[in-house]
Amino acid sequence: MQRVIDQGDIRPMQANDDAMDDLKRILDERTPYYAKAHSHLNTAGKDTESCLSELIEISDLTVG
Repeated sequence: MQRVIDQGDIRPMQANDDAMDDLKRILDERTPYYAKAHSHLNTAGKDTESCLSELIEISDLTVG
């Protein structure tokens, strides 16, 4: 929830007492799709350049 707020995306959750439950439900619904991914990139606490470098490295490993 804090990550969503930090991104400035609070409109759908503003004045919504069930916002956290909604967010958990959405993530739970997406979990099976995320699990199908060949690779995962955790972007938490990383800047754009670091994420890009890691994404390129992951891409090279999965393609090559």
